[in-house]
Amino acid sequence: MEPILIAEDEAPIRDLIRLTLEGAGYDCVCAADGDEAADRIEERDFALAVLDIMLPRIDGYELLRYLQTTGTPAIFVTARTAVADRVRGLRLGVFEPDGTALYATLPPTLPADTLQRALTGEGQPRVVLVQDSLGARYLLAAGLAVLPDGAVALVHGQPLQAVWAARAARQRTALAAGAVLLALAAAGSRLLCRRLTRPLARLEQTSRQIAAGDYGRRTALRTGDELASLSASFDEMADAVQEKIELLQENLQAREDFVAAFTHELKTPITSMLGYADLLRSAETTPQTRQLAAQYIYQESRRLEQLGGKLMALMQLAGPPPALEPTALAAVFYRLRRSLPPGEPRAELPDTDARVLADAVLLEDLLYNLIKNARTATPADGRIWVEAAVRGDRVEVSVRDTGCGIPARDLPRICEPFYRVDKSRARAAGGSGLGLALCVRIAELHGSRLDIQSREGEGTAVTLCLQAAPPAPETEKEADP
Repeated sequence: MEPILIAEDEAPIRDLIRLTLEGAGYDCVCAADGDEAADRIEERDFALAVLDIMLPRIDGYELLRYLQTTGTPAIFVTARTAVADRVRGLRLGVFEPDGTALYATLPPTLPADTLQRALTGEGQPRVVLVQDSLGARYLLAAGLAVLPDGAVALVHGQPLQAVWAARAARQRTALAAGAVLLALAAAGSRLLCRRLTRPLARLEQTSRQIAAGDYGRRTALRTGDELASLSASFDEMADAVQEKIELLQENLQAREDFVAAFTHELKTPITSMLGYADLLRSAETTPQTRQLAAQYIYQESRRLEQLGGKLMALMQLAGPPPALEPTALAAVFYRLRRSLPPGEPRAELPDTDARVLADAVLLEDLLYNLIKNARTATPADGRIWVEAAVRGDRVEVSVRDTGCGIPARDLPRICEPFYRVDKSRARAAGGSGLGLALCVRIAELHGSRLDIQSREGEGTAVTLCLQAAPPAPETEKEADP
């Protein structure tokens, strides 16, 4: 029997699928990313492919197109169940799990929500008038076709361009005839009224366009009278409205991205824990398999605990900024040496007399996270060191490493919550993708920001600029560690 290909970048889920199929007597070949899966497909034939959509390098949709050229059937196992993802899969010839919906030849310009409206009829025939992204109108007719083995949902799209074109032509003819009659009847009064009301008409048109969502519209009247003053005030109001709308849209998009990423972060460990728990509960397994399942359940539980702690810390930092007090960097570095976990490479912390205005606990947490991230990206024979330099009334604190570096395409998004450059490596080290987001917020509370400089293959430097504090009194110096 030909083997089954499993393409999944999450090791716990990949191992769970493999153990389940091997327990049923199937031979499995695993791949951790899209490139590896494509290589396995070129090397041999497979009876079936089990694919994840969010694969690194080559995603599941591209692998499905490749598999269709070889005639290999495939199954998607994914947490992405949005309408857009389902319709994209249906366009590639993918069946729903219950086998009742099929989509093949409808125009790709039809939006996903219109297709969903046609398909959600609870078994009753539906007729929906829709418009695609190019402005063309279609009449979608959907209904169930009952077959001996079940039923399938059929959707037919009938273009209405010819009907609408004929209707528009008749309307144009009628409008043209009416316009000629009106022009002959009121030519003189039209010229005068148009001259007097043109600025007002422009104001009205612009206000309607803005109300309809075109916030970039402006009147810009130059009549030199009261209407010009009204136009200037109107445009100032439109500028303020556009700025607020753009800010709201950015905040809404950021919130949606955060919720989507957080949901995905929860689904992955929960799926692994439930799967391995069910495997232990419902099947006789070897001691090695039980040990592997227990280890994965423990690791994923710890990962959820760390994720919750990071989120709580991030929520606590959303309040007003703390009081900044004179803080000796030497004391902060002393506590860091004691709190950093053992491991290679060890961070080199400098001896310095510099003092800064800071919250000592938050500053220590920021440096702890930066050093921990640097250790994740740096091999054991590499180097991690911290620098502190006084520049006038500012003190620059930098955390540098000789690790793998960050690709230039990832630098703009590196501080976003849940964003990872190398997802598999970060998760293997227990990362949640929230460490740098915490560091950014702590820097903001200190009136600063993180300056991240990195070159792939050479290393990374993260710099924080803090306000210098006056020298400590002699009694305080004697008390410092």
